[in-house]
Order: sequence, then C-alpha cells, then structure tokens
Amino acid sequence: MPTASSVATGEGGSEPPVYEPSVTLPPVIGTPGVPVTVAGSEPSEWYRLQPDLEVAWYGGTGDSMVCFRSPSVEQCQVDRIAPADFGGGPVAVAGGPGQFLIVTVALDPVPLVDVALDDGSTVTAVSEIDPQISWSVARVSVQPGAVPVGMSMTFGFPEQAATESTLATAGP
Repeated sequence: MPTASSVATGEGGSEPPVYEPSVTLPPVIGTPGVPVTVAGSEPSEWYRLQPDLEVAWYGGTGDSMVCFRSPSVEQCQVDRIAPADFGGGPVAVAGGPGQFLIVTVALDPVPLVDVALDDGSTVTAVSEIDPQISWSVARVSVQPGAVPVGMSMTFGFPEQAATESTLATAGP
C-alpha cells in the first residue's frame, strides 16, 4: 500500500496525505527535457511527469494523439486536453495498485484537487506542478474498484460522462 505523510498548515489543520508511487516506471536514458509531438503512428519519445507517469504526443495525417504510460496502463487517445476555460478539465490515469493520478494542464495547475469517485465519495489530493510544462499531477489512493468520475479524459478506466457536478475542482 502507498505511504502517506500529513503536512501541517499554518492554521493548525493538516493538508491531505501526500502519497508516494506504489510502483514506479523503470529509469530511462535520454528522456527529452521538453515534450514534443512526433509525426507518426505511435509515440517515439516519452516525457516523465512523475516517477510513475509519462506522457507523449504524436500526430500523422489524422488527429493529434496524447498518450499516458504508468505501471498500470499505456494508452493513447485523441488529444482533448485543454484548460477548463476552453472546455477541458482534469485527466485521470490509472497509476500503480490502489492509486490513480489526476493531471491538470498549464492554465489550471492547482495545489489541491477534489476528486469525485463513482461510489459517491470525494477525496482531496495534493498536486505537484511540473516545472518544465506547468502541468500538475495529484496522486490519490483509493479502495479497490473505485474510479474517478467527471474527467475530461480517462486512461485505464471505463469512460465516464463529464458533468458539472462531478468534475474535479480546485480544493480549498
């Protein structure tokens, strides 16, 4: 199981637990410093966002594709990643056992996210902002079988329709 540590706030409360990856991806040599879109039919270079999450883009004659790779999934979809103000929103990626990762894009990076789950519960998670591309990634530990709802895109989870009441939002 993932490990958690609470970080005290200045107001006497504590922030949500910060979870470490339950499993990481193997180290890579020559990972690009900035993600690139490659012409072709599959990703050729991956950008490491977290020890357990990589992203890649490719595009040929058709749609631009975005791909995520974690210990649980390697999947590509038509790229619909966009800030919330432009019709996008958070992206959920299956992480290691008992975890999922919530990714928000450069115009939406937030220190905390609230994530609705299909069992009706909500969890709050601390985000880490990638200094190179300004995307934030929050790692959430969940009970087996629980999945996020209302994401603009999901990787490794059943598709869920996004609705205003279930979108992940900035935390307090």
